[in-house]
Amino acid sequence: MPNSAGTITAVVRDTPPPKRDPVFESDFAKRHEERFKGVEFDWMDFQRDAAPFPLANRADPQVNPPQEIFVTPTGGADRQLTHLGLRPAGMNWNPAGTMLAFTADSTYRNEMLYGRSDVWTATVDGALKKLTSNPAYSYAGAQYSPDGAWILTTRSTPTDWVIAKSTSPRRGTICRRVRSGVATASSCTSQAASAVPRTCSAYR
Repeated sequence: MPNSAGTITAVVRDTPPPKRDPVFESDFAKRHEERFKGVEFDWMDFQRDAAPFPLANRADPQVNPPQEIFVTPTGGADRQLTHLGLRPAGMNWNPAGTMLAFTADSTYRNEMLYGRSDVWTATVDGALKKLTSNPAYSYAGAQYSPDGAWILTTRSTPTDWVIAKSTSPRRGTICRRVRSGVATASSCTSQAASAVPRTCSAYR
């Protein structure tokens, strides 16, 4: 993806860790592993509708390797811009072509979580900044405003937050007073986690 001036191109590439040779507790364990022809799994997302059984472990860096952003100036050599060990998505340049906005899930290696993404920025010099951290929201589609002063993004409620709220022993209740003419009445509504709508947010 080139910047607006066409002077720098940014790409996302897989950066898998080096493969490690398996270590066995004993010769018996080695023979058992070599003879075993089944499939062993101990991760959460082991099956989904109409998908192979079991699913590949998305937390395994060999199966789902981390990715990094690389930049290449026109006529120059490419350079690794980020070293986050995550998987950047939705990368976009600011109008000046000096900074990138993207989203990334800091928990993607945690097999006990469904995951959620935050908004990040990276300058062409490699300065990184994380703009969001609220576990109640997952962000996507980060884009700069035409003047470059704002980053616009959509946010939604992540599955992990819905699960945490739906299994909580106490569910919050919002009470508000509604004034109509001279009469005042109370209106109470139960606040469920799944009721949080998808919204648009802006950051500077």
